[in-house]
Order: sequence, then C-alpha cells, then structure tokens
Amino acid sequence: MSGNSFQIWCCFLRSLGIAVAFFGQVLGQASDRDDLVRFLDGSMLHGKLQQVNLDAGVRWARGDLAKPVDFRPDNLAWIRFEGARPVQRQREPSVHIRFHNGDEVLGNLISVDEQRVQFSTWFNEQMSAPRAGLQSLAFLSPGFSILYEGPTTLDGWKLGRDPKAWTYRDGVFISEGVGVLGRDFGLKGSSRIEFDLQWNGTFSLIVPVYTAALDRFDYRSNSYMFY
Repeated sequence: MSGNSFQIWCCFLRSLGIAVAFFGQVLGQASDRDDLVRFLDGSMLHGKLQQVNLDAGVRWARGDLAKPVDFRPDNLAWIRFEGARPVQRQREPSVHIRFHNGDEVLGNLISVDEQRVQFSTWFNEQMSAPRAGLQSLAFLSPGFSILYEGPTTLDGWKLGRDPKAWTYRDGVFISEGVGVLGRDFGLKGSSRIEFDLQWNGTFSLIVPVYTAALDRFDYRSNSYMFY
C-alpha cells in the first residue's frame, strides 16, 4: 500500500457506517439484494423500487405483497439501493447546496437571483429551486472529488484476523467484538471523512488514516490516528 488508506479499529462497536449509516425499525425480512426505503417516522421496509411519478408517487414491490404499494414522497426520508455502483460524472461538482428542508446536493451552480437558484447535477443537466428554500451555497475546493460513498457491500474492504468480527447489513457495518476493518480509498493530500456511529455498552474506536496497514492495528505503521 502507498499510505493512502483508511482503517477502523473497534472494540464492542455495535453499528458503524462509513459516510452514511441509518438506523430504525426494519419492517420485514430482506433478501440478498433488496433495496431499502426509510420513512420519516424511522421505520424501514425492504423491497424493490419499481417507479416514481408525480401521480402515484413511489411504487414499491416485495415478494410477500399481493401487488406493489404506492407511497407518497412526502412520507419518505430516503431510498438506498443495495450494491449501488459509483456514478460516472462528466465533471466533478463545484458547489454544495443545502436547502431548509434538509435536502443537500452536490452540483455546479448555473445562476442565482432573488427568485430562483439554478444548478446542474450528475442526474440532471439543469435544475432550479425557489431561492426562499435555499439555506446555503458552499463552493468546493479546486480538484474536489468524491472518492467513496457507502457502504453498499463488503466488497473492497479488508478484514482483520477475525473475518467474522464484521458483518454488513442494510448499508451498515456491524461488529459485536474487537475487529479491524480497512479500505484503500486513494486519499490525497487533503481529504474529508465522515461517518455515523451507534453503539451499546462499552465503546472504543481508533481511526488511523493515511496508513499502509489495512488489516491490523500497528503503531509502527506511518499514519494519523484519531481516538
């Protein structure tokens, strides 16, 4: 390794998600490749997204349903696609846009005036929103790029001596003992790492970054360590 990696060492950590992790009551059992929808009350439902339109809303299918069910979008918090692959962007985003309702998007600013803000994203070349709904615009550093969002599977992650210490489920890494989990993200000279945590009982966490040791905890390895 070239010292551009990220490692997690946990003791009695219950749930950890890199970049994004969500928790709540899961309704129904999941199959191997089920997607997941979360509602605003915190409950979640496995299944498959079939369609989204202005009339029916979000149509969700499951094997134990007689027919797909429609949900109103204003009752949903998010949808996570199992095993999602990275998006190939034509160009990297240059601005981080936040709205008062909690929505966030990375894109490129086209224009902003007293009435509306216009911007482009990887999924739409031109979008607009009322200026009154805009909370903030943060311009990103030159050369900004997204290296990783997830997890969506265990693929690409290296486990420590006990491969059973970590499991993956519903976009979250889970450990019930001492375990090491690491991945080479190709970190550059400047980077930002975000993840959410939830735990029960005794908790200890050490996060080495820019380390050459992915599958073990090694004080002799050059790295920055955060406790």
